[in-house]
Amino acid sequence: MNPERSVLILGEQSACTSALAERTRQLGFRTARAKTPQDAVLLAEERGFRFGVVLVQPDLPVVDLGQGLDALRARCQSGDLTAVAAGPVPLGEEREQLHRAGVELALWEPVGDHALRFQLNRAMAGPRRSQRGDERIPTECSAGVFVAGRQKSATVYTLSRGGSFLDTRRPSQRGAQLALQLHLPEGDVRVAARVIYTNVPGNLQRGQLPFGMAVRFIEVTAASSIAIGDCIDRQAGQLTV
Repeated sequence: MNPERSVLILGEQSACTSALAERTRQLGFRTARAKTPQDAVLLAEERGFRFGVVLVQPDLPVVDLGQGLDALRARCQSGDLTAVAAGPVPLGEEREQLHRAGVELALWEPVGDHALRFQLNRAMAGPRRSQRGDERIPTECSAGVFVAGRQKSATVYTLSRGGSFLDTRRPSQRGAQLALQLHLPEGDVRVAARVIYTNVPGNLQRGQLPFGMAVRFIEVTAASSIAIGDCIDRQAGQLTV
């Protein structure tokens, strides 16, 4: 995450937007709030904000959302600004307005902590996000980790067909081989995996990730592969407009 770029929460003041702003701050992002794109321009000019992400309410009362976002990019020195729709799933004209404005990413309610972190990181990455080969999705699923005859718990921060990042304060060492039981909505699946890197407190910590470990799947049954794929396909549709 670039500390010079902030997350802009755009829309009416409400309990939902207040909670979203607070959760965003707790993830380590600098956060600003404004009612309209014009208000955000004035805020940026007064306080020197540069925006990397704007979270937009689907029903934002502006005549031309795309024009408003373009003005933000131009006048706030935020040419790489990425817009993310955040709020209840819109219907009809509201969704069309988002499409016309070029808003592609979404955080539809209810928004889990993993989904919020994932989409903010994804939006901050801008065009670089398309360089990854395996599609990844955030989840709030739990997992059992079995290694050296012992079991510990974790939550699944991200999942792809080839691996996962597990949110845990007790990651195994790089290179460790382990068995996972992933408690997916499609059902429990078991896979064998190997740790490829860890994120722990200290100089090597990756601030954009939770504490935990990234694992690569090394043995997956056909049934487990189908369940993982179905989970990814279902969740991916909830992350876009």
